[in-house]
Amino acid sequence: MFMTQKPSRTVQATLLPEEYEMLQDLRQKKPARNPPPKRMSSGDRIADKVAATVGS
Repeated sequence: MFMTQKPSRTVQATLLPEEYEMLQDLRQKKPARNPPPKRMSSGDRIADKVAATVGS
């Protein structure tokens, strides 16, 4: 079961410096929000260049 509502109050916690650093690292990575970019095929790249040159 997933919670879909925002918490109604602020929660505070005490973290060790190592835990805080780990949390900061995880926040920077955000794997769920930053999927690896898809690689464009050579045909896609050529089509983009042509469209940029002559217009779409």
